[in-house]
Amino acid sequence: DMDTIEKYLEAAYVNRAAFDNELIQQIRGCTEGDGGHAAFASILWSPPITVSEEGKKFYDALSDLDCDVLLLFGRDDPWCKPAFAKRMLEKLPSHVASRYVQCSDVGHCPNHESPKATAHVLQSWLQQSHKERQKTTPLFTQNRIKERWGHTTLEELKSDEIELSLVDRLAVTFVYASHDAKYVVGLSNDSINLHSATLDELLRPYYRAGIFAAWKQLSHMYN
Repeated sequence: DMDTIEKYLEAAYVNRAAFDNELIQQIRGCTEGDGGHAAFASILWSPPITVSEEGKKFYDALSDLDCDVLLLFGRDDPWCKPAFAKRMLEKLPSHVASRYVQCSDVGHCPNHESPKATAHVLQSWLQQSHKERQKTTPLFTQNRIKERWGHTTLEELKSDEIELSLVDRLAVTFVYASHDAKYVVGLSNDSINLHSATLDELLRPYYRAGIFAAWKQLSHMYN
């Protein structure tokens, strides 16, 4: 329903002013066609992607890429944390140019929440040659960009400059462990407890309880 969509967007976006009722209506409309609900459910329940006939997992397949890669993240994305960018940069082959830029005060959808900043970086990236990208020629001429909700600051970081918060470390523990053996993290006022569990056992109760809002709350508590 509309209220549920709005709650998910509030978890995905840092700035409530960056989305409006029109976007909520558009998302609701996508669920009304054939297969709409199944498509949205697959985002939550699909198994980890395999990207080759050999069944390589996502991070392992990155080493096979033969094109330059630009990673543009919202610094405050509650799901695609900077830790994942760090892992991707470490896995990409050395002969390709790979760069990471983050937008401050921006969440899961930088292309929508900070369109001017995103366009500014992309335009520079597309205009640069492979050698310029490898030489780390600057990707932006100004790092403070005004969006309709306020300002965002662009920052480029190398892999070893990406700092991991406690929540980041917990997130990568979930993803980097094997698919069948994950860790359930029990957070209390005075301790963090790790218990072995399957991925399915880990995700089901939390998704049903509204994991997105809960994860964002945990980020504020433990960062």
